[in-house]
Amino acid sequence: MGLPPASSKDRGQGHLGLSHNAVGLREVVFQSITGMAPAGAVAFALTYVASAAGGALPLSLLLAMIPSLMVASTVAQFAKKLPSAGGYYTYTSSGLGPNAGFLTAWFYLFYEPLMPSTVFAVVGFLVQTTFPTVFGLAIPWYVWSVAGILLLYFITYRSIHASSKVASVLGILEIGIFLILALSILFSTHHTPGVAPFTPEASLNHGWSSVLLGMVFGVFTFAGFETAAPLGEESRNPRKTVGRAVLLASVIIGLFYMISAYAAITGWGLDKMSSYAASSNPWNVLAHRYWGWGWILIFLALMNSQMGNGIASQTACTRVLYAMGRIRVLPKSFATIHPKYRIPSTALNVQTIITLVLTLGTGFLFGPFAASQLIAEVLTLSIIMVYILGNIALVFFYRRQYPKEFSFWLHGFFPIVSSAFLLVALYGSIFPVPAYPMNLPPYIVLVWIVIGFIVLVYLRRNRPDAIKAAKLIVSQDQDTDNKL
Repeated sequence: MGLPPASSKDRGQGHLGLSHNAVGLREVVFQSITGMAPAGAVAFALTYVASAAGGALPLSLLLAMIPSLMVASTVAQFAKKLPSAGGYYTYTSSGLGPNAGFLTAWFYLFYEPLMPSTVFAVVGFLVQTTFPTVFGLAIPWYVWSVAGILLLYFITYRSIHASSKVASVLGILEIGIFLILALSILFSTHHTPGVAPFTPEASLNHGWSSVLLGMVFGVFTFAGFETAAPLGEESRNPRKTVGRAVLLASVIIGLFYMISAYAAITGWGLDKMSSYAASSNPWNVLAHRYWGWGWILIFLALMNSQMGNGIASQTACTRVLYAMGRIRVLPKSFATIHPKYRIPSTALNVQTIITLVLTLGTGFLFGPFAASQLIAEVLTLSIIMVYILGNIALVFFYRRQYPKEFSFWLHGFFPIVSSAFLLVALYGSIFPVPAYPMNLPPYIVLVWIVIGFIVLVYLRRNRPDAIKAAKLIVSQDQDTDNKL
């Protein structure tokens, strides 16, 4: 399928823009899904939830889906009015003003660009530890990490139409393989735990406190759905598509998590979930137990999940870098569009260099697995701040600009309640203080905040128009779907 021509607005400005109407609802849904890396979350992140929730793991995930859907609703409500490659940058600028918008983008640029680094640190670690025992190949982790980063570059350098199709296939494969294993466990086990995993009595302390702590950890397994927002200028009917995609993806993955969690409890044992939480890769154990050599499919699904997550993260990040370059907050070269593939080529090149430097630098310094954990914690703190600022911005945006459309639930209750929960999650991410090097992320993020304020002061003094222009990063689509 050929790429659509540049819009009249693009031609009038003398440069190409992003491809309009290039992807539909399915591709945007899978942009959100792969952004959450569901197979990787089930294999690794759910152990953190289980460390608190124990056998009540499905209940904690069910509760975690509620505030997650509230945050996803914020993206949906903004996307109805502001379809934009700027994503949260544009949203917060429009609701809280350009200064808050810039700081949101500053947090975002400490979140999305780091995601491929943690992805490929994990890839290097998993392959390095798996291949010697199975294939007798002792190839260092950094070889696999670099190979994965270069493959990601090749995939995302193609058009958004092509890379989104790859992401869709990868998303279907990772969910499909894990679901088949989950169903295999459920149908091959004579006795399931019944409804017990949906009761607080199944938690480690047999009460609600463990369930709620697991709920806090569970919210982080949904992080990544917002990667659909920067596709606001490349999707068809973006004012409807982006919002529907983030909500639909969150529901699909929430159900996937709960089915997988219930199967894990069935296969592992309701009274043995403390050892599940202590395992470094419990689904590898389950796959060996129920599939024998079929465990290799789970390994491949995990590799597949990491690549899909890398595609989603890199696509979202490069669009935000492009949007910031377009209004000259970043150097104008970031707004360069490839004449054939219509992707932000300079932004992609810079992002790839960042991924290589961070992956190799932190991997050599701390080891690939510890590096992935360290970067993931930095991502967690950053995305919490982005979500909270976006929630607050939604309240003011609709109250001021669309007072007749203001909904108590959608534009008041949901963003405020989910922000309160995120503050609790923020506290739980920092305290109790872990051992080195996992105690470093709060300090790293604090330094990034200080640098952000310095850059903001510089831009306000020297390029104030660039800061104010964030509100203008909105798709000039010709749809009439804004009458919602």
